[in-house]
Amino acid sequence: MSHRHRESIGGFSLVEIMVAMAVGLGLLAAVTALFGSTSQARTEMAKVGRMFENGRYAQDLLTEDLHLAGFFGELPILTTSPTMPDPCATSADSLGWNAAGAVPSVPVPILGYREGDAMPSCLQDRKSGTDVLVIRRVSTTAVATTALQEGGVYLQTSRCADDLPSFAFGTTAAELTLRASDCSQPAPVREGVVRLFYVSRCNDCSRDAIPTLKRLDLRRGQLIVTPLVEGIEDLRIDYGFDVDNDGTTDGYARALSGLAGAADNSWANVMAARVHLLVRTSELPAGHTDTATYAMGLSGALGPFNDGWKRTAFAATARLINPAGRRE
Repeated sequence: MSHRHRESIGGFSLVEIMVAMAVGLGLLAAVTALFGSTSQARTEMAKVGRMFENGRYAQDLLTEDLHLAGFFGELPILTTSPTMPDPCATSADSLGWNAAGAVPSVPVPILGYREGDAMPSCLQDRKSGTDVLVIRRVSTTAVATTALQEGGVYLQTSRCADDLPSFAFGTTAAELTLRASDCSQPAPVREGVVRLFYVSRCNDCSRDAIPTLKRLDLRRGQLIVTPLVEGIEDLRIDYGFDVDNDGTTDGYARALSGLAGAADNSWANVMAARVHLLVRTSELPAGHTDTATYAMGLSGALGPFNDGWKRTAFAATARLINPAGRRE
């Protein structure tokens, strides 16, 4: 092989290799930066996506329970008078049910608290400034008196024309003796439901400070707190009052009017509720300052907060189907 041929097949020079390495490193740096930027954007989008999911879920939970408020089974509620028992009560005789007398009494389906009211004593971690919603009803599933759960409180409505009074409320089969339509078998019973929805300062208060929508339930004679949705920062509710007894809402207010004898001064006349939620990301996003304001119905606007959290507001109107439907 000639010397000229050996020269023609020689490799890259050191300069060429160094140039190629520099170009490769530059491309690698560009790809790495693009990947990092894309990953960061995806992370931020996921935070916002979870915020919207949480808001919609919280909204659905509240409106679903509002639709069921005042469901008292077969009880003819129009022939009763309303009571407002302590939302933190646990014993059957303190829950607002009384079948005795010419006009029996039952608890109001819905009750609201706002800042400045004397709050229910059983809410230990409520975030200040936020509303509390109390909903009362009975279970949508009827059971036999042989299937009572220990500690549960139950409503039984008579289907026999000979029974007086027309309903019973208690914890044992000995207290629930009303009859079915054949006037021989025991009438079925429905478990009483009392629920308080509120915004807590934290999810797990021993570990975090994430504002969370929680629910306090009366369950088997005890009050049980359940965290529902993280990132719910505020809850405000406007109540729709029926002032002419036709089952439709005639106007909205944040609370009772305070006028003695007025229709809008009774929780029994609430036929709808507008729920306003302020939701924030559960994790602090990067490079954001919240300078927006958020409409929260009749309570006005919130913000600007001028902090690093991203937020959005949700609003939904729910009709109280059971109280309203009975008046139509």
